[in-house]
Amino acid sequence: MVGVQAYTFHKFTFEQTLDKLNELGINQIEVYFGQDLGDSFGHKTLTYQMDAQTQEKVLAAARAKGITIAACGVAVCENIADWETLFAFAQNMGIKLITCEPQAAHLDAVERLCDKYEIDVGIHNHPRPSNYWHPDSVLKALSGRSARMGVCADVGHWKREGIDHIDAIRKTAGILKSLHFKDIIALPENGDEQHDCIWGQGILNVPLMLNLLNEHSFTGLLSIEYEYNWEHSVPDIQECLTVLYKEIPSITDLVLIYGGGKHRNMTWDKAHFGPYVTYTNTNRVEQWLFDGFLFLEFTDGLPQSQHIFATGYYGQPAGKVEWTALVDYYFAPDNAVVALEQTIADAERRIGKPTEKRKIIICIPEPIIAGPNSYYKTLPADYWGDIDGKKLDFTQNHDRLTACRWYIDYVCTRFEAGKFKHLELAGFYWVAEESLHTKDILAGVAEYLNNKNYSFNWIPYWKTEPDYLDWKSLKFNYAYLQPNYFFSEATPYSRLTDACTVALDYELDLELEFDLRAFAENKNWAYRLRDYMNVFRSSPVFATKRIAYYQDTDAIYQFYKATNPRDKELFHEFCTFVTDHQKAAIHLSKP
Repeated sequence: MVGVQAYTFHKFTFEQTLDKLNELGINQIEVYFGQDLGDSFGHKTLTYQMDAQTQEKVLAAARAKGITIAACGVAVCENIADWETLFAFAQNMGIKLITCEPQAAHLDAVERLCDKYEIDVGIHNHPRPSNYWHPDSVLKALSGRSARMGVCADVGHWKREGIDHIDAIRKTAGILKSLHFKDIIALPENGDEQHDCIWGQGILNVPLMLNLLNEHSFTGLLSIEYEYNWEHSVPDIQECLTVLYKEIPSITDLVLIYGGGKHRNMTWDKAHFGPYVTYTNTNRVEQWLFDGFLFLEFTDGLPQSQHIFATGYYGQPAGKVEWTALVDYYFAPDNAVVALEQTIADAERRIGKPTEKRKIIICIPEPIIAGPNSYYKTLPADYWGDIDGKKLDFTQNHDRLTACRWYIDYVCTRFEAGKFKHLELAGFYWVAEESLHTKDILAGVAEYLNNKNYSFNWIPYWKTEPDYLDWKSLKFNYAYLQPNYFFSEATPYSRLTDACTVALDYELDLELEFDLRAFAENKNWAYRLRDYMNVFRSSPVFATKRIAYYQDTDAIYQFYKATNPRDKELFHEFCTFVTDHQKAAIHLSKP
């Protein structure tokens, strides 16, 4: 959840600050005590001692601008009675988080009030002489206390105090409630202040901080606190937001779009994409559906003998010709990516723009090793082809990486040439569903992608000896675990609950799976799809995890077209699940 700490605009009134948040497209605010409320308030000051009438008027002003008051602070109370007043204020205002720096003698009282009012607290780290300037002092103060008490990390203060802010984020990640997020300049030679700067132009390594927050599934409030260029900071903050939204992929519900293999007897045209882009509910209200589309394939579509894009399928490893043809398929006129763009454009004319562009992910074929010591003994090691006249030898990891980089660049070139207005290329997907044959090159692929600000995605299958528990060390940005429950009635219901537990324990996301066997007139396995939806809804994963959707080739389209009432009912249940998930897991997307 992204917001603004209102101190960013302390030279302006609260009313003016709300206008600036609207200009930035941000709908969460952390108010600070001491701000002038503005003309219509008679220039009263925002405090937690405000009378009830003023509190209600402040809330109404924020609601009128579509803004939620998510937090308040930084509060420093002189006595215990003041803490009670502060918590009562927060409760009245619907505030869920108080940023504060309590005296050590007040910690017990604050803990009691957290549980009494069901409001969280984030201990903030002002510089010395604050008791909490060092992360170790905060951790000590919070040891053994209520889970409602945690940390509000000002990363700039940490760095200015000589603390390794990256290490501090790692230390506090488990109890991190919020951040006052920023970037700062290097210390000038004359020793002047290290002021804030546009993210990415300073010394705090913003991409690494954001990646750490993603790795730890941070779900709190990221408050932008920009303490520089006070009078004209909105353009600077807009540049910071560009960095933020590029670094944090906003895909919540990612649908798998298989296409490009010659065994697929359908075309991904506008007609097919319609029920994936929007959903019209039983009240005839049309709304946006999937916010992410993963284009992938395992076998090629060329007329000659079958080639494969990952080890273990039937056929010979695909070479440069087949890799090129796959990308060309994705960007062919009126097909795949191009058709998706056209479908979204049509939908925008009907229902207006979505809150953000729809994101696409493109698969990367596995550079499959061949030669005498491989599965493909009769195929020469340099079967793939050449780059700049040099044949690549896939027994050499360097050459395998070279092929992947070439492919990534070719996809980017085709995407840029398309001049898409409604789509964003957000990342790439590793098509191999296990790491056995590729673990030595994954870090190199990840580095190349991350340096281009693309995410690296993976959907490993369920295994008794799992490699996906190490998905972070393999350098994926996101890994969606396949429960593999739908496909056999011999697989017990407990597989789904087990998958949720693994996902929560190892910070994995999840895949929901079904195919045409869910049709009433087929296997009538609708119950197995419903099992996924019921288990996911009843678990914390529903509000905290991204979901990828396996649907074989075009099962969602087939359900959309179905005439059997039971199939139509399942279609509506499924689409409602997707839209409900996007609401429940809103923190996974930008505001």
